Amino acid sequence: EILRVDPDYCRWVLTGANERNDIGFDAFADWLRSQEVPERPAGAKKLRWSKHKGKSFEEVLREDPDFCRWVRTDGNRSSPGVSVFDAWLCDQQVPQMPETPTSASVVRFGKNSGKSYKEVLREYAAYCRWVLADANVSAPDVTVFADWLREQEVPAMSGTPMAASAIRVGKHRGRSFEEVL
Repeated sequence: EILRVDPDYCRWVLTGANERNDIGFDAFADWLRSQEVPERPAGAKKLRWSKHKGKSFEEVLREDPDFCRWVRTDGNRSSPGVSVFDAWLCDQQVPQMPETPTSASVVRFGKNSGKSYKEVLREYAAYCRWVLADANVSAPDVTVFADWLREQEVPAMSGTPMAASAIRVGKHRGRSFEEVL
């Protein structure tokens, strides 16, 4: 009955998960070896890392193709979990990024994840300026958003614009290095 009800548990037992050297556990593992424990379909494997921890590979591909593209291009393949997922993705049809994002495109990273490009530009101009100036644009999602922002009119900072050599934090924020020295 346990093979039918909980094959994941049976597969876990067979991985040698008996750290306590329990004789009963070992006997159960021996019995399982004599049975046909069904393999989990590759797409049903679950991620054990990232924001998608606990989701099946198929769920992640369906719900977050941007994340899958990141794994394929920039993911740390030296990590066993990433390399298994990446290998599975190689055999899948990972949707391509849209050639031309629109104002309805959705930000897929950071604190504004899930909001439309237009909404982020309208409500969070400082964040948009940060993306253009300081964000790590090696990630595909950031690059696409930054490229879209370059084609828009990002509102200037209210008050005196901050020079490139201006201090960005602390009590001297907005003042030039020369002014502070």
